[in-house]
Amino acid sequence: MKKKFDNTSYIKLFILIVLFTAFVSISYKAFLLVKNRSFRASTFNIMLVGRDVHIVGFNIPKKQIHVLEFSRARDLFSRKKTLSASLASGVPLDGMIISIQVANIIDSKNDIPTFAQTLSFLLEDEKYVFYGVNKFDLIKLYIVSELTSWEDKSFDIIQNLTQDFSEDQVLASKIGEKFRDSEIFNEKTSIEIVNSTEIDGLGGRLGFILSNIGANVISIKDGEESETKIEAKKYDIKILRRIERLVELKAQKEDNTGIADVTINLGKDLQQIVK
Repeated sequence: MKKKFDNTSYIKLFILIVLFTAFVSISYKAFLLVKNRSFRASTFNIMLVGRDVHIVGFNIPKKQIHVLEFSRARDLFSRKKTLSASLASGVPLDGMIISIQVANIIDSKNDIPTFAQTLSFLLEDEKYVFYGVNKFDLIKLYIVSELTSWEDKSFDIIQNLTQDFSEDQVLASKIGEKFRDSEIFNEKTSIEIVNSTEIDGLGGRLGFILSNIGANVISIKDGEESETKIEAKKYDIKILRRIERLVELKAQKEDNTGIADVTINLGKDLQQIVK
């Protein structure tokens, strides 16, 4: 009888250990999802790559959702990651979802993301490639989308995407109108961009996308830096967090950065990343 009691106790102890281990594992994974989330600010831009390419911009303070479609642009973006896709599209992206199948991810101009889309992202993740966005971001994106009373939903199409942003007035106008962040604009933080990549026009492209969300870019010049880095006199500012997410680097506190509050050095280590 005692032996039977002991065996039962061991089984119960084993079950408790398994349950406790599972609880710790799930809690840790949930902690990592929250810690590594991208959707932290009041604005969020995500690129959805299917047959066509869509950038969905969420601006919570303005209660605005804007969708920008690049028709038949899959070949241009399907092999890019967040930084290179941002530079190619003219919009600073927080994340990307690329459909492995050649089918559009967006199926509605009214509800973005839909419940069905969100479930597919969560439960059929083998059908997609995710950059800079995790499951916590996807759930939060859907909840925010459903709970916010959006006052402005708009949809624009760019038929022919050009890499010469200086001449693409249509694209510049749409990005400046729909993706501008008033908090960043009101900060008036001065930004200098130093292009050391030996890729012609890369500094100008970065300046274009930062200016169009409201940043104060005062200088773009060439340099000789081998490594990419961000130097800042001011630290607790929204545009700096935006730049850090875009370049995927933490800024260094530096009081002698030169003429600007923030200096972005695009080093030679970016040559393969942004091509």
